[in-house]
Amino acid sequence: MVLMTGSVFSLAAVSAADLRADAMVMEDTGELRLEEVKSGRSFHAPNAVESLRAEALRESGRIYGARAGWYARTREIHRMLEADAGRLDRLFPFAPLLLAHHVTPPVLQMARDTVRKSHDAQLRFADAVYEIVAPAKLSVTPPDWRTYLFVQAARPQPPDATLQPDRDQAGEVAVWEAAVEHGWHQGIRQANRTFEVQLNRLERDLRGMALYRELLAKGMVTAPRLAEQ
Repeated sequence: MVLMTGSVFSLAAVSAADLRADAMVMEDTGELRLEEVKSGRSFHAPNAVESLRAEALRESGRIYGARAGWYARTREIHRMLEADAGRLDRLFPFAPLLLAHHVTPPVLQMARDTVRKSHDAQLRFADAVYEIVAPAKLSVTPPDWRTYLFVQAARPQPPDATLQPDRDQAGEVAVWEAAVEHGWHQGIRQANRTFEVQLNRLERDLRGMALYRELLAKGMVTAPRLAEQ
């Protein structure tokens, strides 16, 4: 801080930090005008981006980057799955689980919350309670791991030109590129999470159908009767 002593001021109390702060990357534009002071533009930073403009660029860049990252990672996952298709066909065999007349069996799992679940969605036995996660249904073709693991992925379109940086403004370009990179990594993480969720659902359904077939073979459940459409 600058100390005033009568009509004389002293620089002795000006710290090195104060001097460094005053010497930030700001450009002295010469004479000041009242309008500049009022608007906070007493200094001019080359390539500075107005806060509202910067926020708009950050938001559009992040969204575009996230969509692009999600798309790119999803396509990469699809290629990996196709390369391993033969093994996945053997790992997830739905066809042997189908019932007569193209009926896909219901999906069962051990009930975790027997109080809140409807009794119509439960199968109660002396030693266990199972919940019906998904009902039986008619299927012209058996379920397939591709149905679960292949997610629709549309190539993202860039945002409107007004929400992209002016390439002649380094400040805008820096804000945009940082936001796009941040969004890109977010999109990749989201694609990985989506794959994990779908894989867990695939494994759950396969186990649940196999469990139903096991109980059916033991005579503990009856074959589903679907109403004709």
